[in-house]
Amino acid sequence: MKKKTSTIILALLIVLGVLGQPAFAAPEEDEAPIVGLSGFLSETELTFEEYMALMASIARTGEHPHFLEENKQRYDAYRSENPDVPVDKVIAYVNADIDKGFYIDIQEVPNLNDVSLLVNKNFSLPPDWSPDDFVNTGGGHMMREEAAENFNLMRDAMVGDGLKVYVIITYRSYSAQRNTHGNALNQHGSALADRNWARAGHSEHQTGLAADILHKAFDKSMHNARYQNTKEFEWLTENAYNYGFILRYPDQYKDLHGYVFEPWHWRYVGIDVATAMHNEEIALFEEFYGRYLAQGVLDKTREFILQQRAPAEPEEEEEIEEDVPEEQIIEETPPDEIVDQPAVTPPPVIPDPPEPVREDPVMRGFGVTFFIPLVCIALGGIVVFRKRHN
Repeated sequence: MKKKTSTIILALLIVLGVLGQPAFAAPEEDEAPIVGLSGFLSETELTFEEYMALMASIARTGEHPHFLEENKQRYDAYRSENPDVPVDKVIAYVNADIDKGFYIDIQEVPNLNDVSLLVNKNFSLPPDWSPDDFVNTGGGHMMREEAAENFNLMRDAMVGDGLKVYVIITYRSYSAQRNTHGNALNQHGSALADRNWARAGHSEHQTGLAADILHKAFDKSMHNARYQNTKEFEWLTENAYNYGFILRYPDQYKDLHGYVFEPWHWRYVGIDVATAMHNEEIALFEEFYGRYLAQGVLDKTREFILQQRAPAEPEEEEEIEEDVPEEQIIEETPPDEIVDQPAVTPPPVIPDPPEPVREDPVMRGFGVTFFIPLVCIALGGIVVFRKRHN
């Protein structure tokens, strides 16, 4: 019985010794990269207006703030094929991957939570993704909360001006878009289907940020360019940006966005972005994206800002030998004129205190790790020894 008890005590002491060892922290996971406009503004602590002002100040120096060195060969190639396109537009178009063609080099949208995200024939949405902040704008038409709030304000303003607003479609899921495009493909062939309907994953309706609207109940005869001749379209063209909406597929840029002219399709990009596009007279969202929202542009600007904010290293001051005027030079007293002066006792020299011995945290951890278990094991041995000799 004594032997069993001793064994139990010894085991408990060993366990306590092991538990006394410091735990090693798990390695920290790499932080996710900050993407999109909202992440950029949050990290740099800039407002959108300050960001745009910074880009404008860089442009005034004669540089293109959206120029990316890694895209230089693509800029040159696109400019050689499109010599009439201004350089700043060439840079923006290439940054938005317009030069790659449609449905060739497809990338997944990196910033799904940004209302300023780009979805087109080069950037796609995941099949299983949908927004998590839906709001019913009326009639079962769902939009993201921010977009829905501003859409309702815009619709109320239009109605207040005596205009009519009929919502045709807002959110459409990946699977519903696949069926829509598939039916068009079977009926009209790939060329016509791709010009009129987005493929699944490439539709802005999946973002919950787009709305197709007309001035009367849906009629196939009205679902074409004739909507541009209505007072409703004129009102939207002049005022939609105040509510964060833009005409997404303008007629003059069909070759760049890849769709037919859709005067009924209005996309929410945020009031700041829509206002900036209006002020800079940029009608194509891909161009604005390539200038200010492409991830490479944001990364380059972020690096520039961090460099500007880095504290400057203090410069070493040079010792300057001052010339002493002649009248200030003190002549030495001749030896025979020196008067004995009382001796001045110099102050005692106080030695500097010895530097405290700093304990190495690594060795301290080493001692804690191994000393406690050894003490516990030693105590256990003493207990066993005494039990056996009693």
